[in-house]
Amino acid sequence: MLILLVLAFLGMVDTSVPFADGGAVPPPEPETCERADLARAYSDMVASGQLFFAVAGTFAPDADISGLPDGPWRTMAAFDGVRFDADGSETPIETRVLIDGSCAAGDCGGLVPGEAQVALALFDDGGLRIETRPCGATPVAATPEALEVISSCVTGGDCSPN
Repeated sequence: MLILLVLAFLGMVDTSVPFADGGAVPPPEPETCERADLARAYSDMVASGQLFFAVAGTFAPDADISGLPDGPWRTMAAFDGVRFDADGSETPIETRVLIDGSCAAGDCGGLVPGEAQVALALFDDGGLRIETRPCGATPVAATPEALEVISSCVTGGDCSPN
């Protein structure tokens, strides 16, 4: 908790701002939920109508997020990787992203700085935003299986949840 307070004081992690969509901080997710599934997360994002990109690469958050408790926080991060395109190609991207976090571990859609990951990046307010939420499915490790699933989903192939 002390780390969070120090980072918040330094302005590196903001725990006082509402989520980027301007709404209130969402209520806590139920303690039990379905196992995280990248195909389901992709399909849900398509159904939401929000503009987003499927990306794979590494994140370097401005703040140390390893000790943050569950709960709303946000920080900027450098992202270096690729965007998956509908024609099967990958477009290299290197940009800043906003990380909206409400959990930071395991099947919560955790962010592991410096490790290759697959994520669904929302495009809003002129920039990219990654959400980590309880019961969310991204970011996830960029395993061969995860890369195959996201590539299939993006190109219109099989995107059935596991």
